[in-house]
Amino acid sequence: MRTIRVFCAGELSARSRIPLDERAAHHVRNVLRLRTGDPLVAFNGDGMNYPATVVGLGRAVEIEIDTPSPAITESPLRITLALALIRPERFEFALQKATELGVTEVIPLRTARCVDRAGKPERWRSIVMAACEQSGRARLPSICDPVELAKALEIAPRPLLFGDPLADGASGLLQMDQTDRPVALTWVIGPEGGFDDAERAALIAAGGRPVWFGPRVLRAETAATLAIGLAQARWGDV
Repeated sequence: MRTIRVFCAGELSARSRIPLDERAAHHVRNVLRLRTGDPLVAFNGDGMNYPATVVGLGRAVEIEIDTPSPAITESPLRITLALALIRPERFEFALQKATELGVTEVIPLRTARCVDRAGKPERWRSIVMAACEQSGRARLPSICDPVELAKALEIAPRPLLFGDPLADGASGLLQMDQTDRPVALTWVIGPEGGFDDAERAALIAAGGRPVWFGPRVLRAETAATLAIGLAQARWGDV
């Protein structure tokens, strides 16, 4: 039986009794149809799991917290994903999969060829929350409001890698020095039309390493998912 997990904003402590917010209460009562006495795990993003029991299903759904324990689902590799604002449903897919794969931070990018320049930060945070519930993570990746590429290059952790169909076929991750094991890195993934010449030049000037993802044309959300998986397999915990 899978573990039921719910995000609870605010402080959680052993032996406390708390009401769930409207979203979590609806999920527990109407979707999962839990009953009084059923177990679940609460988390608030502090890296701890809080085993709990449903103790009230009246007007409010209440749970009682048991002794917490540290979660072991965070990767030793801190990955930042700087992803261009592609079509909303595709950006959301990439955000969900990035969270499941253990990304630490997401930077939405405005680029010359991006589609949606505004974005929906509140909806994005809701998707991150749900993906953490599903994947067992107890820390929520941070996600900022959309920024221009120049700003992202100022704040992004190094080393900096970017997907580039123009890169030489020998520039994949397998060619990078395995002994030089980073503790953090940034993947920069462009929109469907790719980066323009000025953006590519800016990435390289900022120390970015172009990485080839193979001979097939990938959608941006596929490239983002692949990039994180490759980094986790090489330097993380996959």
